[in-house]
Amino acid sequence: MLIRCALVTGLTLAVVIGGRVLRPGPPSSTRETTQASQVIDLLNRYSFEDPEAVAASLRGAPGLGLLGKDLERVSADWIAARGTREVPQRRLVVATFALEVAAAGLGSEWTAVRPLIEFGCRLVRRDTRGSDAERLWFLASIALGQGAVDRAADEHLSHARERFPDDPRLRLAAAIAVAQRSPHEADRDEAWRSKDQLLVQSKAGDRSAPAGLVVWAMVTAAIDQFEALLDVPELRAEANLRAGYLWFVLHEHEKAQARFRLALQASPDRFLTYLAHFLSGRTHDAAAEPRQAETAYRRAIEAVPYAQAATSALAVRLFLDGRPDEAYALVDASFSARPRPADPWRAYGYGDFRFWPDLMRRLRQLVK
Repeated sequence: MLIRCALVTGLTLAVVIGGRVLRPGPPSSTRETTQASQVIDLLNRYSFEDPEAVAASLRGAPGLGLLGKDLERVSADWIAARGTREVPQRRLVVATFALEVAAAGLGSEWTAVRPLIEFGCRLVRRDTRGSDAERLWFLASIALGQGAVDRAADEHLSHARERFPDDPRLRLAAAIAVAQRSPHEADRDEAWRSKDQLLVQSKAGDRSAPAGLVVWAMVTAAIDQFEALLDVPELRAEANLRAGYLWFVLHEHEKAQARFRLALQASPDRFLTYLAHFLSGRTHDAAAEPRQAETAYRRAIEAVPYAQAATSALAVRLFLDGRPDEAYALVDASFSARPRPADPWRAYGYGDFRFWPDLMRRLRQLVK
């Protein structure tokens, strides 16, 4: 399926799908009929032929916001076209295709395509019984919102929690949403004093103390969210890891290290193992413990060889320790690594977006 951009009637932008043009402009019965047939063709191909190919054709295509609006306009007829027995399945197809369009616009057109998530949400919630397919759809849609770092997506997350209040990943997503609204490393300078120090200094008239107290209040509220998940076995490693990182933000190095150790004890995969060692190394560095920092960085690199963040941190540590030749050799080896490894630290701030490919693979199997 070919989707590309075309210029028609002067400077009017259009989306070309399968060789036919979807033109924006004043509504007309001819235009609406033409575009309806094109969107329906896309849905048919997505559902009955090759959803992976259709999804691939959307990536990088302009005008996705326009396509999304047309999808909302014509989907009801497509859903009803095969009778009531197929309506739930066809709703799932449309809702999943809406996620594909939204994901394709993640970088350049997010504002235009993000309403498609709520559109899909309304569709899947039409079924009074929460199904496994709906749960999977919600997990994918929440992961996509986390990939966009969309802090305006709380309402959608609340819909997911209403439908599946006990789902572990949705509970974690709610905690991550609180953490994303709290101060992070950029605010570490405001939190370098303990809470007790800040209270005393605030009463004494220190004008900088209130800002530090605000940081403490927001970050500890986020920590509480993660610590409330420690009794969930499948979340224990990540909840400890994320709580530990926030204790690091507050310069509470011992509390951070305790959480990283617990994360390592429960860690089910190298993604979390790498992050626990890497963040432990950074915490040791912040506490002026260079030998322990070096050991932690090396263990992170053992988990994910030559991942950029840990490799760079270790190289800096070696250079500061007067071992520049080792540092240069490490950096050279990392540049030579093929394929270059994905660095879990770069994915840390995007929550469950790392699961997006697998979630969509499973959804596409359900819509065929």
